[in-house]
Amino acid sequence: MVNFFQDKSSAVKFFTKNSITIDYTIVCSVLDGFNWTILDCIPFTILLQIVTCFNLFGLATKLVAMSITIDYLQETFKGQFEYALLDELAKVGQHKVIPVGSYLIRPGEYIRSVPIIIRGSVKIMRPDQEGREALLYYLGGLDACAMSLTCCLGSRRSEITAVAEEDTELIAIPVDKVDEWMCRYSSWKQFVFQTYQKRFDNLLQTIDEVTFHKLDERLLTYLQKKTKSCQCSELTITHEEIANELATSREVISRLLKQLEKMEKLKLLRGKIEMLPN
Repeated sequence: MVNFFQDKSSAVKFFTKNSITIDYTIVCSVLDGFNWTILDCIPFTILLQIVTCFNLFGLATKLVAMSITIDYLQETFKGQFEYALLDELAKVGQHKVIPVGSYLIRPGEYIRSVPIIIRGSVKIMRPDQEGREALLYYLGGLDACAMSLTCCLGSRRSEITAVAEEDTELIAIPVDKVDEWMCRYSSWKQFVFQTYQKRFDNLLQTIDEVTFHKLDERLLTYLQKKTKSCQCSELTITHEEIANELATSREVISRLLKQLEKMEKLKLLRGKIEMLPN
């Protein structure tokens, strides 16, 4: 800790500059490595602040690993999985906190684990040969990625990009367990099939939007989904990012956003979009 910040004063200044209000002694105990079990006692919101801070220095991976208990899994999944499966999940699963903007997987990489999202949001995109990316779907609470399941079961490289839309808590399951549990646990098999069904429904919805709806309607639906996902009315997003996700140009998105603003559907701010009540 001394080598990292030089002294307590510089650490406090750093936290204050980055709007981080946490107990200095907690950070010391974590970084000095003499009481790693304290992570289990830190509230989730405080842990996210620690992770966000030290992710700037490439230390997030060391900070976010947390133990999993049967009680925690029972409370999280609420009877969805049988006890024997929860026991295995506690032993082999990795409980992680992923800071906003972090990549979980990139195209061409082998998938080593399948994430189940506990809270937060992960955006799944597919790139084309020119580097443009189209939005496929979002993962939210207790969702798993169907594309990840497909790739790991077939030992294929990833064809998608997965990035945390917000600070996200998840449990990562090793790929070798995905297939093994399909044969051993009926609840896991049902979970996997339900995951595929959700993504298929998403696909049908996307086809409907592209086929039967104009781009301005798709844009408004897209923004409404994002505000619902983050449970907020104000989005920090650029016109370029929206254009990439809807597979169109920035100029078209800017023009449509101005039209929607005139219709009092939203309000354009500097670097932000505020959705107005219907």
